Amino acid sequence: MFLTELNQPGKIINFHWINRSKAFIERMIELDDTWAGGHPHYDRALTLCQLPVWLGGNMEKAGEEFTKAIEIGPLWVNNYYMRARVYRTKLKDREGFVSDLNIIANMDPRDSDAPFPNSCEYIRQAQIMLKNVDSWFT
Repeated sequence: MFLTELNQPGKIINFHWINRSKAFIERMIELDDTWAGGHPHYDRALTLCQLPVWLGGNMEKAGEEFTKAIEIGPLWVNNYYMRARVYRTKLKDREGFVSDLNIIANMDPRDSDAPFPNSCEYIRQAQIMLKNVDSWFT
């Protein structure tokens, strides 16, 4: 379950998981930051988006990490999807949200480098989200 989908008590209960994952993410970047289409940078970006500032959360750095992930894995649909869903919505960046989702909404899942079932679902979700953009920015 994505941290963004948890209610406030759930975020508090699961908060320790993100803090402990920082060291793991750093080690992945040290070993191979290109693994799975830049997934270590994608993971770092999501962590930076979700942590409060006082625990190291940083939206500017999160944006840089998403950019690195996309540069490494431009055909990994999850990089665009989660940048739209988590990063763009948190910044209230409607234009970026639509842009990211449009990149993958019409993609053939066979053209994605991400696992086929994941690609199918991210593409389907992007299509749904584009039909309901207003609900993400109310």
